[in-house]
Amino acid sequence: GAGKTSLLTIFDESGNYIPGTSLKIVDESGNTVDKWISENQSYVVSNLLKNQTYTLIEEQAAEGYICSDPISFTIENIDSLKQIHLINHQIFVYKSDQFKNPVRDVHLQVLNSDGEVIDEWITGKKIVDLSKEETERLKNKESFDNFIVTEEGILYKIDGITYHIDEYGYETIHPISNLKWNQTYTLHEEQALPSYIKCEDIQFIADKSQCITMVNLKTKDIDIKKTDENNQPVKGATLSILDKDGNEIETWISDTDPHTIKNLILNEEYTLCELKAPDGYQKAEDIHFTVNEDTDEIVMKDQKIIVPLTGFDLHTGLYIAISSVS
Repeated sequence: GAGKTSLLTIFDESGNYIPGTSLKIVDESGNTVDKWISENQSYVVSNLLKNQTYTLIEEQAAEGYICSDPISFTIENIDSLKQIHLINHQIFVYKSDQFKNPVRDVHLQVLNSDGEVIDEWITGKKIVDLSKEETERLKNKESFDNFIVTEEGILYKIDGITYHIDEYGYETIHPISNLKWNQTYTLHEEQALPSYIKCEDIQFIADKSQCITMVNLKTKDIDIKKTDENNQPVKGATLSILDKDGNEIETWISDTDPHTIKNLILNEEYTLCELKAPDGYQKAEDIHFTVNEDTDEIVMKDQKIIVPLTGFDLHTGLYIAISSVS
């Protein structure tokens, strides 16, 4: 005989209904018994047969959720309701610099194991326009209307979708869509913004809820000036920049114009070395420095080698000179 089962169709990890999920039930022969799109309530399926095995299939997860594996079940007692809970997980992406500040306007992609793009977005997009009053209320940790302030941040719910935003309406963390359970994916940065170093790809498995932080190292271009003690340019010095581990970043020969080193990482330590001084100059000592927002140039000075006249040779008619350093 025919029975029915109450399917508590789909929940998030907090036990809230997730609307917008495409679901279907198939019998042992693979025939579709019922299909529907989840709402904010349980969905009741009728006309299921006793002692028959069925499979609940999630055809398409709601935006920002991982698509779960199918669930098989059997109707054992025709007079009772069988409740099936399908829990969907989420994987978020947070784009930040090395100081944990959000980085906006970066084009990110998620690729499956075949290299196909299954989701892409621009970080920090504007989700909702807020008035000054609304911004102040959110800064004061006040929940109102569609805005819920939690310890983790601000949630904005509209049209069945929950966004994570800051006090000004910009998205902070982004949930990845079109993921399938237990599959391997790659988070890829298409192109870094100016003054940032492009991130390497991050591989992950969609087997749990998590937040992936992709860090862009913020950088700065620094001018290196080589001068004498009178601040006049010195040409012909062989100079090198080393990172904190002693690895060579760049080597060059000085000219009359400053030399620009690009993409030095903020808050990192570097060493400027003179490998070879020009003729007539003493080699300068190494300069250790840390790049910060106010660092625009580093000046390395060379001292001239002065040759003083020390006496007169009666036999040759020439002055005798002894080299010394001023």
